[in-house]
Amino acid sequence: MKLLSVSQLKASAGQVLDRALAGKPQYVVRGGAVVMISKADLITGVHWFVILAGHERLQSARHTQINGLACFTLRGSMRSTDVRLNSADGFQAPTVCQCDLIFLLEKSLLHSNLGTVSYERQQAIKRKLIEVFRIIPA
Repeated sequence: MKLLSVSQLKASAGQVLDRALAGKPQYVVRGGAVVMISKADLITGVHWFVILAGHERLQSARHTQINGLACFTLRGSMRSTDVRLNSADGFQAPTVCQCDLIFLLEKSLLHSNLGTVSYERQQAIKRKLIEVFRIIPA
């Protein structure tokens, strides 16, 4: 591993920010990852999303959109359609993943990868999606 000086780190951070502002993500997003998106037509501002997409769609230049579940800071009690996320998933504050609405997200707007949703929470999200959308597993 190469160690960087403080000035090199600052320059690198500036480049990452410039790329994010230009809509050019600098990392590979994996399914189940929690990422930030700069804007969505249905939600104003910046929000975290749990990505629901296979590796093939994420890597494909032909596909410009992916599905995601919006995450919100927990205020009050959880709804029956929410799954709670915590520090194991990268969040500092109690957060919920809203599982009853799937957003169509532009891949070019994704930036600031927070991490990967823990295996336990991935399973909870799968169970909640099956319950909410009444999906019959094969």
